[in-house]
Amino acid sequence: MSLRAEELATRFEQANQSLIDMVSGETDLSTTCPAEGWTAAALGAHVGGSHVGIVEYLLKPIIAGQALEPFGADAFNEDNAKQAAANAALPRDQVLSLLRDHGAMAAAYLRGLSDEDLDRTTVMPAFGPEPVTVQHVIEMVLIGHPLDHAQSLRQGLATHSHDLQGVPA
Repeated sequence: MSLRAEELATRFEQANQSLIDMVSGETDLSTTCPAEGWTAAALGAHVGGSHVGIVEYLLKPIIAGQALEPFGADAFNEDNAKQAAANAALPRDQVLSLLRDHGAMAAAYLRGLSDEDLDRTTVMPAFGPEPVTVQHVIEMVLIGHPLDHAQSLRQGLATHSHDLQGVPA
């Protein structure tokens, strides 16, 4: 087992857990998250579902030395918007299941990586013309994705809870 892989898995679990914690409990998942304009339910489902896509269609191909499938930002954004609309009212237990189950799969995958795997490189236009390591992709995408969305989720849920202050129950 790679100590670096273990550390990355732990950081990923912490990032994912922060979303699980925010989505759990009595929070109103119909509230809108400001950065995306999606409901908290859709945002949680997006992050949980993305764990699988990032592992299967980004990390595994890079480690296997395969060329990444090109994708256009417009098509990617359009697909995300469709998924957000479909998941706008997803029940809390389903959102939590996506985050927990897919998060556990991604963390287990990370723990199975070797230092050699983490040091493999690829060129990704989103990161510029220089090669990037798998470790960098994990940090920026797999860990960075839930961290980035957590900020918007936190803001949306905080705004909604402030809206309810002083409202009779």
